Amino acid sequence: MIIDYSIVKFADKLPSEPPDDLQDWQAEWWDSKDKLDVAKNILNIEGGSSKQDRAVHTEALTFINKQANTWGSYPEPGIKTRFIFEVRNKKNAAETELMAALIGIKSLIGQRKFTATHKSVIVCRMCGCKRNDELEKTLAKKPFIKAIHDKYSTRRRFDGLIQKLLERGFIRSKIAYGRQLFISDELDHDGLIEAIVTAKRNKMFTTKEKEARETIKLQLNEK
Repeated sequence: MIIDYSIVKFADKLPSEPPDDLQDWQAEWWDSKDKLDVAKNILNIEGGSSKQDRAVHTEALTFINKQANTWGSYPEPGIKTRFIFEVRNKKNAAETELMAALIGIKSLIGQRKFTATHKSVIVCRMCGCKRNDELEKTLAKKPFIKAIHDKYSTRRRFDGLIQKLLERGFIRSKIAYGRQLFISDELDHDGLIEAIVTAKRNKMFTTKEKEARETIKLQLNEK
């Protein structure tokens, strides 16, 4: 479903006119094809029918909108197509769970270079949830998601999952510090250390400034 949904969404974003930098024969091919065929060619995807792709996209979009109406909008992080195809081709639970973890982490990082989070939050995102009340209802209704949640709520399983993401290059660095888990898909460990120190210093300066304002307020009131 993820692949079909992504193909259609990518196709719908393609311009109606071919880009100016295409050769004449490429531009002619672009104009003669359904945009889904163009998208599949760009993404190097073979097989499947446009009708089926759009049907799956509609199904996925209906589910996404239903969830958003109940729990609020969801982030849509981008992950490498190579990984999606690896998951599809291997067709095993371990790969699917690895992809869920990566999607969860990337949804937390967003447009930043790293995230400061907790294991429980990543596992929650793995289960497709943003909030604890949403997670509780999901676990009560879907036993297979509860099994994944229980599995990776253990430290050994969770650490192994993160290690696999590091080894395969899907995330670049991970540092546990001060009860938080710092993860980056862009910075190496040295870069992440620098980013953490900078963030902590900035927070410290903000705290000191707030304390200074309170001190000024108290002293003015005394006078």
